[in-house]
Amino acid sequence: MEDSMFHRVRLSVLWLVWEVGALAAMILEFYEPGLIDQIRSGEKEGVKIGPELMLLFTIMFLVPFVMAFLSLTLKDKANRWANIISGIAYTIVPVMAMAGHWQNLTALTILPASEAVFAALIVWYAYKQSKG
Repeated sequence: MEDSMFHRVRLSVLWLVWEVGALAAMILEFYEPGLIDQIRSGEKEGVKIGPELMLLFTIMFLVPFVMAFLSLTLKDKANRWANIISGIAYTIVPVMAMAGHWQNLTALTILPASEAVFAALIVWYAYKQSKG
């Protein structure tokens, strides 16, 4: 396999692995006592769950899938920068998610930590990619 295509496939797979980790974290979070009642009330930990937040979550959910596709289709230079910029953003997201859970080693810290590692790998591999 050509080196450029290998990079593309690796980046695409890392985006998909990031998304699987995020989905697993969301599913496991539903097992926290009282979470479903909070969601039903329209507020979680003091944050109102409204259309704006739902739109943000929808975009955050879709970007890794879009990046998995774009990693395979963009030209090298655009691919490199799209992955670096998105990878940095998606490294920050799980770190922020861990902020409230760092004291206890649970799925809610392990999964976001792995997401941060995968996103950092995306940035690293995109950075190492040919500057073509």
